[in-house]
Amino acid sequence: MQKDLSNELVRLKKLYELSMTISGDPVEAFRHIAKIIGELFELKIVCLSKLNGDKLDFLAIYHEGQIFTDAGSCELATTPCATVEMAQDVRIYDHVKERFPDALFLQQHNAHSYCGFPCLGNDGKVKAVTCLLDDKPRKYTEEDIEILRIFGQRIGMEIERQEHIQSVKASQQQIEFLAHHDILTELPNRILLIERFKLAIASVKREEVAVGLISLDLDHFKVVNDSFGHHAGDLLLKEVVSRLKTCVRDVDTISRQSGDQFIILLSDIYAANDAAIVAQKILEIFKNPFLIDGDSVKITASLGIVLFPKDGNDLSQLLQYADTAMYHAKDSGGNGYQFFNEEMAASSKERLHILNHIRQALEFNQFKLHYQSQVDTITRKIIACEALIRWETPDGFIPPGKFIPVAENSGIILEIDAWVVDAACRQAKIWQDAGGPLVVAVNISASQFKRGNIIELVSTALERHQLDPSLLEIELTESILIHDTETMRQVLSQLKQLGIKFSIDDFGTGYSNLSYLRMLHLDKIKIDQSFITHMVTNENDKVIVRSTIDLAHNLGLKIIAEGVETAGAVELLEEFGCDQLQGYHFGKPMPPELFMNFIK
Repeated sequence: MQKDLSNELVRLKKLYELSMTISGDPVEAFRHIAKIIGELFELKIVCLSKLNGDKLDFLAIYHEGQIFTDAGSCELATTPCATVEMAQDVRIYDHVKERFPDALFLQQHNAHSYCGFPCLGNDGKVKAVTCLLDDKPRKYTEEDIEILRIFGQRIGMEIERQEHIQSVKASQQQIEFLAHHDILTELPNRILLIERFKLAIASVKREEVAVGLISLDLDHFKVVNDSFGHHAGDLLLKEVVSRLKTCVRDVDTISRQSGDQFIILLSDIYAANDAAIVAQKILEIFKNPFLIDGDSVKITASLGIVLFPKDGNDLSQLLQYADTAMYHAKDSGGNGYQFFNEEMAASSKERLHILNHIRQALEFNQFKLHYQSQVDTITRKIIACEALIRWETPDGFIPPGKFIPVAENSGIILEIDAWVVDAACRQAKIWQDAGGPLVVAVNISASQFKRGNIIELVSTALERHQLDPSLLEIELTESILIHDTETMRQVLSQLKQLGIKFSIDDFGTGYSNLSYLRMLHLDKIKIDQSFITHMVTNENDKVIVRSTIDLAHNLGLKIIAEGVETAGAVELLEEFGCDQLQGYHFGKPMPPELFMNFIK
């Protein structure tokens, strides 16, 4: 470059000032800079490359007057640019293709001379490398090198500017995403559901179609959290979402509302049957257990379905109706779906009323235990009693059959169980200290066994009241025993070691799987009252009762009959060898103070 130095510097200054004005599209900025350098130094090739780990990503290439972008990448280590990055300064080579034979780019363009300079960020680290190539020897003056360093600073500033812009955009996008999506599952939240619903109903007005809303709630999800921990619960929710996505179309929306509740928005459906088909698909995905952290977790779901415009026009109202239908599905045993109807609205209000008052009853100790005697068949003496929960409100008596299902579906049954065990142990201790110890039998929900802390619950109550464990009996239902028999065997074995007794309640009405009688550490079988009531007049019931008593005795188990209300039933049961009797014939359930007077 044999030109007047002062004039050249003035020209370079103006060109550099021009490059500093570049803003906006980064692709255009780098194209412009590469062109300025190429024309300024009259080069064959200028390559502007951003460092990306162990690679060079080509941002812009000037080649004999033409500009190319998105030209791919190459391995950094094979190129002379690696020495620039290492030295953080200008590097110049002659015979460069011979010095770096593995650099394919150099070979392709028959490069002879190489000049590379670093593009530094504000932190002094190399952001990119720009190399100047030619197929003939080139000389670079100190002034040239200084100018290239200035360009390196400019390019580094441009890269940092673009990185900042991208970072801001990414942050904005993340904020926007979080505003409309659930963090855990990344599903649309209620805000986005509302937007999607508005779009869906717009098509209803244009065409003769409908919109379906499915409220989905996992059955007994709290038990999973309590048994395996909240981390496992989160993993389960993610797996549920993954399976749910296989049940719907791309035009549909799955939204997480809260906890384990989801709303599925079905766009452009033509009949209620379309929603029913989806609901059935959803139920199918829960048939196989979920593998969570090596544990097999079996869970089901309850679904409620509403249709727009048939069931209403307001989304909030429709969601409320869908929830109502879902809770009806739960009340029916769960693992099913229900369409909303008007009759459900009244029962939903009653359910919510009961649930709210259950919480108050626990808080203000409104529940009471009544006790019904269990007598020895031969001596007719009271040897035990069953504790039965009662709830008397200012509005009147609420039977267990009405509030227990609500408590089970809501998960609050676990708190009720804890209260029952504690209250029964406290009363049994009072009788023990008074010199008239009685075995007290309590009923505990299946949820309590599934959550895995029944051992802690019972042992804590026994220790708190210093009760002899032999005075506590737990009544189990057959439905509890059929789920994971091996786990139940282990749980009962640990409780047995504490000195607890066990009986099977309502025997004969459940699943009648006799294998658990052999496998589990049971003490007593309780024949359901439905067989006892008609035993005197019904020959089939009489045969069932006699056979059950014989079976129990052959297995070394005691047997008790419940629902004994007549002298005729007493005589038959005595004849059959039944060990214990319980029923109105011997007394109704009564408060502890009356019960004590009754047994004296």
